[in-house]
Amino acid sequence: MSLGPLRQLLSSPMLPTLEGEGALDADVVGRKAAFLRDAIVRGCRVPPGFVVPIGASADAAGLAKALEALEARTGLRLFDASAPLVLAVRSSGRRSMPGELETLLGLGATES
Repeated sequence: MSLGPLRQLLSSPMLPTLEGEGALDADVVGRKAAFLRDAIVRGCRVPPGFVVPIGASADAAGLAKALEALEARTGLRLFDASAPLVLAVRSSGRRSMPGELETLLGLGATES
């Protein structure tokens, strides 16, 4: 795999979002993220999100910036009872690995 696309994503001030035009490289962002971008491009409704590329170590500052941008785009806030941003956190790889990776659903849901 060429590191060019990964270097380009990592040099960006933001982690890549699912929204946008054009394909995402599955070798860089994982198959699930690439599939979700393709679904958006084809006109399917997919909740907004961001991607931590494969092989990237997402530092807390980068994740905080991506989360703040997601909150700004949606008008929702993580763990806010009046307007909760509820997330699904999914792992992905370059190839399909059913049952091998963790999924966390409902992150940010509140008891209100």
